[in-house]
Amino acid sequence: MAKVHQEDRMLIWVESKARRETMLRERRDDFWNEVCTALQDYCNSFTKYYFEDVDCLLENCCRVLVTRRTTLRSVLVVVGRQSIDVTVHDQPTETFGLDSDENGVFIRSQSGRITPHELSKLALESILFEPDDELRPVSHRATGGTNYPTAEGFLSSLRAQEFTPSLKGLLSRLMSRQR
Repeated sequence: MAKVHQEDRMLIWVESKARRETMLRERRDDFWNEVCTALQDYCNSFTKYYFEDVDCLLENCCRVLVTRRTTLRSVLVVVGRQSIDVTVHDQPTETFGLDSDENGVFIRSQSGRITPHELSKLALESILFEPDDELRPVSHRATGGTNYPTAEGFLSSLRAQEFTPSLKGLLSRLMSRQR
């Protein structure tokens, strides 16, 4: 009798494992699209509020490269069959497991489950907000209350940038025309 009970538990474990693996295989691509969308949302938001371009390029179906143009720091996010690898600029690659249960696919980290948005924040935070940055959000007054900066807002954001002497001269002439 005890042997039959043990075999039943083994079958339940095998069935459960098979269901999880099937769920992961069937829903991994949709989940990866959620990760890509979260990365793109953060990049768009950063560009909107800090008026600084960030490239978020889907290199192929399983790699996203995010680069902050002014610092040229980047993050590479790569999905595998059962993991997502995140390489932040010159740091070692960090691997996050992909797993599933009856509710769907999820990301495993050392602290437990995390969402695509939480993974994106972990991946992007160090390149978007570096400790020694003097980055400030663009005020709504400078952008005319819209997502699109006015010429004045654009030029004032350029003042904080470092340029070659010839570009500084051009910028100075442009700013004098605005007044």
